[in-house]
Amino acid sequence: MISIITITKNNEAGLFRTLSSLDSKLSPEVELIVIDGQSEDNTASVVARYQRHITHFVSERDGGIYDAMNKGARLATGDYLLFLNAGDEIAPNFDFRLFTSLSNSADVFYGDMYIHFPNERRILGFMPYQVSRKQLLYDTVWHPVSFISKHLFFRVGGYDVSLKLAADYDFFCKIFIQHKAKFLHLKTIVSIFYLDGASSTLSNQLLLERVQVQERYFSLSEIKNRNANQWLRNNRWLKFIKRIGNHLIHP
Repeated sequence: MISIITITKNNEAGLFRTLSSLDSKLSPEVELIVIDGQSEDNTASVVARYQRHITHFVSERDGGIYDAMNKGARLATGDYLLFLNAGDEIAPNFDFRLFTSLSNSADVFYGDMYIHFPNERRILGFMPYQVSRKQLLYDTVWHPVSFISKHLFFRVGGYDVSLKLAADYDFFCKIFIQHKAKFLHLKTIVSIFYLDGASSTLSNQLLLERVQVQERYFSLSEIKNRNANQWLRNNRWLKFIKRIGNHLIHP
């Protein structure tokens, strides 16, 4: 069984979007858990509309995003957890029956996703076929496309609630580097991620927390090399933009 955990707070429109995308996808093998941080909008009405699909609904104060995710995980009865937060969607062509042929052959199954920008532009984002130490140093594994073994999730202690925006990054680094977790790419589009969530809008805090996480799992030389390479990439890009701009101004 798959357990989908959706957390929300004062985001009735986002929750409606998420639950609408799941409306025709759910089955007895897929349970839906909604954790609400005691919203003051019409979240309860949205939940009531989709009540027939929701296995558990909790509305109470919590300690933040990852505390709510952990709370949802504790209610889950599925073998794998998918954290699909309010505002994001399951991709139209994704079929949960895919898992009937996969058994428990990996600790994390992950796919790809559409990235939806505030200006309504949408691009297709691909995850690498193999997760690596270098990939985690430069990027992450996207949680809206990741089906995580519940057994593994609790074996490592769930999400670190001391981190407000990067606990999912910390989790993936921890299970890959310290626990040698097996990741398997599904080669399919799992979800649609909307760039209007907390981690999308509070970028400075997210970057600070990512550095904190990297210091836990990577050597100082790896981090320095990563920063130097990132600076070179950014500098080359800026020079390229400047050349293009000069060309446009002075043909």
